[in-house]
Amino acid sequence: MQITVSTITLDEALLQGRKVALIKINAEGTEMHVIQGARSLEANNPDMAYIVEFGPSHLKRVGHSIEQWLAAFTDLDLTYKGD
Repeated sequence: MQITVSTITLDEALLQGRKVALIKINAEGTEMHVIQGARSLEANNPDMAYIVEFGPSHLKRVGHSIEQWLAAFTDLDLTYKGD
């Protein structure tokens, strides 16, 4: 069975100029799409942090490489901080 779901970006969902300190993303390998839809949000909140799950098996399932996933974040000049 296939289900069609309407989606919007974070830039569309949040009011322009809204201050955001933290975004948690759990998108099962499609985190790259989420951050692409938050470019204005990122630009308006340069100190904003992300909590993101890194799941190689999820990336493989959706057809993304680890390198593509990492590049999506480093292209935004985001820095990894973890345990």
